[in-house]
Amino acid sequence: MKDILHVHSQDHRLQIFPGDVPDVDEAYASGAKRILSSNLVFQLANGTLVVKYVCVKDASAASFRARIHEVTALMSTCPYWLSPVGLFLKSGYLCIVMNKMTVMDTVAKAMRAQCKQMPDVVLATMLNDLLQGLKELEKQGLVHGDIKPPNILLDESFRVVICDFGSMAMQCKWSEYKELYGLCPHARCTVGYSLPNDIEHSGMFIGIWFDMLSAGLSALEVALGGKNPVFELPALDGFKLPEKGCAFTATLLNHPNLLQTLQEEGRLPKIQDAALRIVLQEMTKLNPELRISPAKALELLAPSVGDRQQVREFVEAVLKQS
Repeated sequence: MKDILHVHSQDHRLQIFPGDVPDVDEAYASGAKRILSSNLVFQLANGTLVVKYVCVKDASAASFRARIHEVTALMSTCPYWLSPVGLFLKSGYLCIVMNKMTVMDTVAKAMRAQCKQMPDVVLATMLNDLLQGLKELEKQGLVHGDIKPPNILLDESFRVVICDFGSMAMQCKWSEYKELYGLCPHARCTVGYSLPNDIEHSGMFIGIWFDMLSAGLSALEVALGGKNPVFELPALDGFKLPEKGCAFTATLLNHPNLLQTLQEEGRLPKIQDAALRIVLQEMTKLNPELRISPAKALELLAPSVGDRQQVREFVEAVLKQS
């Protein structure tokens, strides 16, 4: 890990160094705001920096390799992937320092609290950015492996960027993936964002379509105000969250046109933009071989995309009232 960090240490984007950031115990003691309960992610007292602490003290070989992959991805020049301003080891933790960003999950939940619908043009514009990030993953022969709203951020210019590359892997056959990374893809991706059926054959090739389903479900979740689109189906009404997780696969497979079902049930406000509807439907196809590619999705979505000022105005208005 030290060697990998040293290779990237001269990058001009790295302007924050160990002395500028407290160790994880100091972050707790100082009352730094914890942003995500599932990870050690804190907003520092100065309000402009966020730090993700990843424990690597007793990391297994597979986990350590995952962190090396993550560091390599973070230092990519892709503008649609998280670009850190600090990256170093401190007190047994990998510290990923970034400028203050907005978590997509936060925006979605604020929408729900205010009963606000995201305009089609805003959703299309943000989805366009996400697809650009996935297109770059495909170009580099990679799979993110854990696309979901908490791993989708808005930077200071209100561009969508992908973060948390700890589950990233090379595109390869399922059998090779398991051998290289120790886990099959659906064991890495959070329940509710991938189908085990996608990789049920040992010879199956794990490609970008794995992330495309996760991205499509994430976009629908944002439109629903932070509610997982499959968990919102009437078949799971009354179920507790763990039960919904167990029933996720069977429930999704029973609803081949997820977007249409949600809208017919009145659970998702009608998406008027035809191109946006088509792209979301094609991203969430149950058959991975029929799922749309990032390049084709970008082509279809192009007429529906607005500008970042529209994204800014909507997001700022929602967060201001939260």
